[in-house]
Amino acid sequence: MTGRRDAAQARWQHGFDQLRAHTAAHGAATVHLHTVTDGFTIGRWAARQRERYWARRLAPHQVEGLQALPGWDWGHTDRDRWAQGFAHLQDYVREHGHPTMDTTTIHDGYELEAWVARRRGNYHRGNPNGPRRWRCCPAGGGR
Repeated sequence: MTGRRDAAQARWQHGFDQLRAHTAAHGAATVHLHTVTDGFTIGRWAARQRERYWARRLAPHQVEGLQALPGWDWGHTDRDRWAQGFAHLQDYVREHGHPTMDTTTIHDGYELEAWVARRRGNYHRGNPNGPRRWRCCPAGGGR
């Protein structure tokens, strides 16, 4: 049993090391599901850690390690992800005075332009995320 436990811990440590390296390179532990780093599917690994957390299957040292990473969150709902993206957009606008950004904009380690692109895509497909859409526009702002 110890051999299996050691192997599982080694796999977890490898994933954590990959996420820590990604965080050091990008400023935050925010990864999309399909993010791959050095051939390792770090996005899927991070998603599994969130699932294990909500199922209460992470060891305390694993929880502490993940929580210590800048930008790590346990959010797993669409509402949580939307709120996180919108908060980054608000910060970006406060800092830059406008919401215009290039296709590679990362704000505090968060892939902000990708979030904005998904919102635009939803809008153009006729699904503007309900009332949340209006929070993105200033009073009287364009549609």
